[in-house]
Amino acid sequence: MAQASQPLGYICRSCRHALKSSSTLRTPTSIRGFSSTPTRSKTLATFTPTSSPELDALLSRWRSEVFLPSVLPPHHTALIYQASKRDILTTPPGVTVTVQTAFPPNAKNASEAEDENIKLQPMNKFDRPSQEASIRQITDVLSKSDDAATWDNLIPFLEGMHVARMSIGQAFVPRLARKANLQGKGRWNTILTAATLAKRTDVRLDQRELTRELVLGAHDRGAVAAFANNAPSKTVERIVLMLEADEHCGKHHSDRVKRMTDGDTSLSDKERLILRAYSDMRRDPLVVAASLSFASAQAIRDSKGKDTDGTVAKAAQKYLAIVDSLEGGLIQYLQEQNMRPRMQKSKKHMENRSWWRDSQVLEELAVIKCALTLANKVDMQPTLGKEKNIQVHSATRKQLDMIQPEIAAATTSVRNGSEDGEKPRRCFQMLDAVQNALKQL
Repeated sequence: MAQASQPLGYICRSCRHALKSSSTLRTPTSIRGFSSTPTRSKTLATFTPTSSPELDALLSRWRSEVFLPSVLPPHHTALIYQASKRDILTTPPGVTVTVQTAFPPNAKNASEAEDENIKLQPMNKFDRPSQEASIRQITDVLSKSDDAATWDNLIPFLEGMHVARMSIGQAFVPRLARKANLQGKGRWNTILTAATLAKRTDVRLDQRELTRELVLGAHDRGAVAAFANNAPSKTVERIVLMLEADEHCGKHHSDRVKRMTDGDTSLSDKERLILRAYSDMRRDPLVVAASLSFASAQAIRDSKGKDTDGTVAKAAQKYLAIVDSLEGGLIQYLQEQNMRPRMQKSKKHMENRSWWRDSQVLEELAVIKCALTLANKVDMQPTLGKEKNIQVHSATRKQLDMIQPEIAAATTSVRNGSEDGEKPRRCFQMLDAVQNALKQL
């Protein structure tokens, strides 16, 4: 901090009040050389350098032009935007503020980060980076990089956007989760970390498309390894545990639904589309089926096909109860959930794009088929008793018989809709991985 005797032509209101109450400043001419704001609950996003100069420049611009103003007090925000105050900022010593910084998870000494002094500069409130172009550039860079430090910059970016009260849209994080799964380099952990910090990043697992992508990726990695690798199972367990938190599918989701419905069950089509994007994923068939797959595979491998601890029986019964409660049945539910709001332009448009929806449905049916098939190989009698065990196996076989023709129909639809020479669809790769895993178990 500058000496108290150093003059300054502008003093913010907070500093002016501090000067009046300070016992160390006794003369009206004794004023501080710059304002030093107290530690604030809002933190300024801080990024680590990456291998992409273009990305570094973009993140730096977002930090200085968007995130910094969002953490400043109102009087400082007004100061940087008012043209009449330009001379105050550009004439030495200017105005310097102290802000608290937030580092990405991979940053060294992040826990020992100190406040940062930043000299304010005049800004144009409307001269900001394009959000759409920036998100597209970030997605492009991350899809081509498997560097953990580069990916972890996503977290402070999301924090900055949340503090600035700027929506990133429903597709950004799920798309990155899909890119991470396709890379296969473990970068989905960055997405999970962002979800763990939901109160700071606003990444919520009640967004079905995001949780769906995370679960699909983990299950596919498990199937490719014939469920011999415990890491994918741990990922699903982590997701299921996080779903119980208030900030995901607990109180936060209930409040979201309450705000949307406001006690009115006659929702408009637009409101229904919005609510469809956000679900209580604790009761989603895909999540429960993935848990059932891993639990059944573990029982087959480690317990000679016996459900000794009741994990398989609990998951199987939960799955059957959820499917029975779905209005219209499982297939209608999956088709509706995978009909994204942004694609619902017209009935004709959706008819032309039905193969796309079927590819999404087929990905989920691959997981469900795996879960039901493996569950049928597990003896749940030690947990359920003989009669109940027979009932559960009968119900799972009935469900399995029901989805088989749906898988065949979706497969035909996707193949007919795909163009010649395209890369193999992920739904087919997932289905092949499941078939191979079932042969080995």
